[in-house]
Amino acid sequence: MLSFQSQDARLTLTQGLAEYFAANAGLDDARDMSPEAAAFFARHDAVHVVYGCGTSLDDEVVVKIASVFGTTAGVGALKGYRLHESRRIYSRLRIVDMHSTRAKFGITVAHCDN
Repeated sequence: MLSFQSQDARLTLTQGLAEYFAANAGLDDARDMSPEAAAFFARHDAVHVVYGCGTSLDDEVVVKIASVFGTTAGVGALKGYRLHESRRIYSRLRIVDMHSTRAKFGITVAHCDN
């Protein structure tokens, strides 16, 4: 578990984000994104840190729900998941993982054919 994921973490958001990015060096670089996607993922990554979530598909579900119900973005946060940069990430997901998460949470998980 990373420090920012501890309920008792005493990190600033900047420190938590630094730890999150260090642990997830393979995340898409904002320089390769549209300005809209870079802004979306900056907010998305902040939600990961604030809610102590990793990058597993289960945690991504929590981040999506927290983005809608736990931020001022509300349902507008969902617009970012329609961006082509988001779809590029979805295309890397394994179908078995999506179905497993769907079964756990009782939700529909987006699928993009490879």
